[in-house]
Amino acid sequence: VQKEKIHEKCKNICPPKDAFDRTLLHTHDKSRTDLEQVPKIFMKPDFALDDPLTFNAVLPWSHFNTASGKANRDAASSKLLQEKLSHYLDIVEVNIAHQISLRSEAFFHAMTSQHELQDYLKKTSQAVKMLRDKIGQIDKVMCEGSLKVLSLSLSRNNCIKAYNKLKLMATVHQTQPTVQLLLSTSEFVGALDLIATTQEVLQQELQGIHSFRHLGSQLCELEKLIDKMMIAEFSAYSHNDLTRPPEEECQILEEERLISLVFGLLKQRKLNFFEIYRDEIIITAKNIIKQCIVNEVSQTEEIDKDVVKLADQMRMLNFLQWFELLKNIFSNFIVFLKRIKGTLNVIR
Repeated sequence: VQKEKIHEKCKNICPPKDAFDRTLLHTHDKSRTDLEQVPKIFMKPDFALDDPLTFNAVLPWSHFNTASGKANRDAASSKLLQEKLSHYLDIVEVNIAHQISLRSEAFFHAMTSQHELQDYLKKTSQAVKMLRDKIGQIDKVMCEGSLKVLSLSLSRNNCIKAYNKLKLMATVHQTQPTVQLLLSTSEFVGALDLIATTQEVLQQELQGIHSFRHLGSQLCELEKLIDKMMIAEFSAYSHNDLTRPPEEECQILEEERLISLVFGLLKQRKLNFFEIYRDEIIITAKNIIKQCIVNEVSQTEEIDKDVVKLADQMRMLNFLQWFELLKNIFSNFIVFLKRIKGTLNVIR
């Protein structure tokens, strides 16, 4: 409505449509001449009176100086400035009205198109709303159930994975107590296998689990401890086996225990147990010889009791006594070598 009133006002100011072609050139030249009277400062895009320089250029401070002797002249100057600004305003308003009248039909066409566009957008919005309602009903009837089934199936699979992961974590958590239990029964191979399996699980399936961040290093330390235990156990076994009295049978002492120790040492590549066994053989062989000599010397009455050293006492033995000593040594060594052979057969 406001735009229509402006248009009516412009029609009263500007010539009618049939006279437009005749007066167009004259009006254009006159408007251009009038606009040239307006200072360029008013035409700047960044014109703003809050700028001190612009304000002083438009309204010089001298017009507001009220010093004595100049009051009448300043008042006349201020009135002249006011009339000049009013004249500039009239020129601009006339030019704006003229430009609007020239484009009145385009304005009315734009307004009409705007009304049509608003009606079209309203109908389109209603159609979109109706379509969305229909799609919502179709989605509820045909898709919602199927999507819910898929969602529940995915949730079920995730729950199963989480359960299996927690179950695996619980099993891994029991690794150390289980290893201690196996070690109490000398099941070194089983303990080492359990540690290796747990390390593999930690690196693959449970990687990044914060609660198990120290378990890997703890298992490594436990593995080193098992290595030391097996070495000590094998050394004790070798000593007990080789130092048995010759009267006992030559069968292998605690064969299952020996097999477990050997498998564990070979699994850990601790081949230095052969050196331990070799040293134990040498020590035991020396002790066998020494014990046979002591037994033979103690049974001989001809030896002087004042002789203290065993080597000196041996020199006092006669041939038969020496021969009997060698028989005892060889007899004990036969039993000794049979035991060594049995142990080596198990190791091989």
